[in-house]
Amino acid sequence: MDLYVVSNGRFVKVGISENFENRKRAYSDINDVFVLHDMDEDLAYYIEALTVDNFNGSSEYLYGCDFNQVVDFVKSKMNTKIFKKMFSPLDIEISSNSDGYYSLSNLVTYVNKVRNEKGKNNIFVADYLRAKATEDFVGLCKNKYSINPIIAKKGKGGGTYAVAEIVLDFLLWSDPSVKYNVMSWMYKNKIEYSNFLNNFNPNKALNIAINNAIGV
Repeated sequence: MDLYVVSNGRFVKVGISENFENRKRAYSDINDVFVLHDMDEDLAYYIEALTVDNFNGSSEYLYGCDFNQVVDFVKSKMNTKIFKKMFSPLDIEISSNSDGYYSLSNLVTYVNKVRNEKGKNNIFVADYLRAKATEDFVGLCKNKYSINPIIAKKGKGGGTYAVAEIVLDFLLWSDPSVKYNVMSWMYKNKIEYSNFLNNFNPNKALNIAINNAIGV
């Protein structure tokens, strides 16, 4: 889904379209254009509603508004953590507890569904936790957080819970197809959106992401 902001000098319009390149033909008199491509649909509609409300619009047509101010507002909402749906490549809503830990026990069910569809055996959280690389990564996260990044609970609502970094590491470990989906999602939402928001070219945005990742 594409979220766009256009202006013709008389009004600013914020809107949503499955394909803005086709939609823009309806705006023959526009002077300014800003587009965020391939957005999550719920997020796009949410930001559109926030924008209209912020500029006191009765509809998506905003009269008496400055185009750049509207664009800056949209950008600011893209930089906030609005949804907890971090793992959309698997089309799931991962559960979390009141302490902000995410359920690996819940997540492994979805991972195994993906694996079973490809004729692969189930994996278990214990398999991941026994890996030497996991041990090293958990130790690193423990130093960063100054708390235990993985906790286990028994009884109702029990299972293995972990901080977000551990959950992402588990996904990357779990299956090549899952890893590809997660990496593609991360590229689209972090690197491509940085490109749109900051007018970077894709190569420059990727280089910045890599440099940040390795601490350069």
